[in-house]
Amino acid sequence: MSVTFNNRLDVSSWIDTGPGLVAIWSLLLCTPISSMTVEWHPVYHPSEEEKKDPQLYARNVRKTMSRYLKLPTSDMTYSDLKDIVKQTKPDAGLFALWKNIITKGFVEMPAKKHLY
Repeated sequence: MSVTFNNRLDVSSWIDTGPGLVAIWSLLLCTPISSMTVEWHPVYHPSEEEKKDPQLYARNVRKTMSRYLKLPTSDMTYSDLKDIVKQTKPDAGLFALWKNIITKGFVEMPAKKHLY
């Protein structure tokens, strides 16, 4: 199963380094109608090779979900993302969030810097 939110702005997810709860709630309240698509997919059954190697199984499931959702995959971990945010330290205050939405129509994500 996959769930896709069809809103112009992402007001349904939150991370601890992103905009605060007040900013997310205010965006959510300003979006009274939210649309989502739920798709049911066939059950993914692991091969014998995947049963022996859980990492291979996880990679293949991720590739399959990526195809269904038409999204790229990344090996970046949540810890990597937190490191990037620490390096760039974007202004995630409510005023900056609204300014980006009003002037650009979206919230800028920090550019990935070399972590290794």
